[in-house]
Amino acid sequence: YQHKVDHTHKVEEFIGRENEFEAIVYPGGHGPMFDLEHNEATLQVTAAAYEAGKVVAAVCHGPIALTDVVLKDGTYLVKGKNVTGFSDDEERAVKKDHLMPVLLETKLKQRGAHYHKADQAWGAKVVTDGRVVTGQNPASAPAFGEANNAAIQAAHK
Repeated sequence: YQHKVDHTHKVEEFIGRENEFEAIVYPGGHGPMFDLEHNEATLQVTAAAYEAGKVVAAVCHGPIALTDVVLKDGTYLVKGKNVTGFSDDEERAVKKDHLMPVLLETKLKQRGAHYHKADQAWGAKVVTDGRVVTGQNPASAPAFGEANNAAIQAAHK
């Protein structure tokens, strides 16, 4: 594992290579809230992958990487899409809302997304809208993986 960590590829290395992969997946954890929201390489790779017909997926806090993606027609990738991600209520429950640069649920809604969350706190929730797959929280991970696979298969039809 240390070798993989030491040789992790940078997002910049994937610019212009969207035909080399089937999906782009952003993980959760609080790190993406600081590293991916305004990262130019992330925005560029994500827009290019989506416009090339690839699946774009993110779980937990990962959907922050999708909030500022602008497509060639000038619209936000998430505008009008059904999505989920770590909820504002969950962020408040872990008492980290004041530490975050933004609240994910709030920002998704500001970008015109149709945000959905589990019926119960910390419940699993996965939302697929075409080639955009999102998961709400860690409990969503197994279904999120299955939904990614299904979206990739559907994109090939």
